[in-house]
Amino acid sequence: MQSISQLTFPSIAVAHLSLRLIMSLHLFFAILHIASAAGYCYSRNGTTLLNPAFQPCNNATTHSACCMTNHSGAGDVGIADDVCLENGLCQNYAVYNGENEGQPVWARQGCTDPLWNSPYCLGDVCNKPEYADQWGNVGVWNCGGKKWCCGEKTCCDGNNIFELAATVGPTSTILSATSFASASTLSTSKPTTSPSSEGSGPSRVLSTGAKAGIGAGVAAFVIVAAAVALLLFRSRKSNGRKDSPSDGSTLHTDVLQEQKHQGHVYGYELYSEHGFGELSERERAELAADNAPQELEARSGNVH
Repeated sequence: MQSISQLTFPSIAVAHLSLRLIMSLHLFFAILHIASAAGYCYSRNGTTLLNPAFQPCNNATTHSACCMTNHSGAGDVGIADDVCLENGLCQNYAVYNGENEGQPVWARQGCTDPLWNSPYCLGDVCNKPEYADQWGNVGVWNCGGKKWCCGEKTCCDGNNIFELAATVGPTSTILSATSFASASTLSTSKPTTSPSSEGSGPSRVLSTGAKAGIGAGVAAFVIVAAAVALLLFRSRKSNGRKDSPSDGSTLHTDVLQEQKHQGHVYGYELYSEHGFGELSERERAELAADNAPQELEARSGNVH
């Protein structure tokens, strides 16, 4: 095992990148955890309900049913806020038409669990697309006691009635009929904003939001796996290379070769400045080999 002093630069770089990758993953999952715990409400098909009127009914549990209890915060004028019931439904009052003063209406609205798997979500209640309004809310009617049906008062005349526990939660059960009558939306006035969702199919089918979440998770896993594989490949490749001599002999040799090369170039330019630029390399070698000092000594010897 290498000590810290023996670690090469590529190894240190790979270790640094690995540390940054781990920190990035921790941050990524922390953001996901914060987002899931932020109390967002989702329609039955997993779409985020961006209308601020939707608020969780219970902040003391992991997940909670959502009702439109914040119409004023959404800028809605003249609309009464819903009341969260202990059975997971939302209650309001019908718009007065001269005959229905004080007439209560109920609905199954959103939930903070995007998959609607939490026992605090009424995922098995009126979950057919034709039941939902533009927010995914489904109107229900009380047929007496714990008995309910999907739609308005007339749905109690049929056999499609289900029961809800008095309190929604892990111990509650839903006894429903095999099919439900068609339902209309809540008669309570709603904002005229554009639809944010549609109803979903049966709860056994993954919602659009769930599929998107799974797809994003798979894509993130593939990216992380590819990054780790690339780091390991570079690390092994770097360790497989032979390290250069520690005394710097290779660098010294390269510098000498470079200096020789530069000296040859400078010599050529010197010859060019003295008029020998047109001579070939062979002729320049013969001129450089000429021993001029011997001829000077021979002439000086003849003078007495």
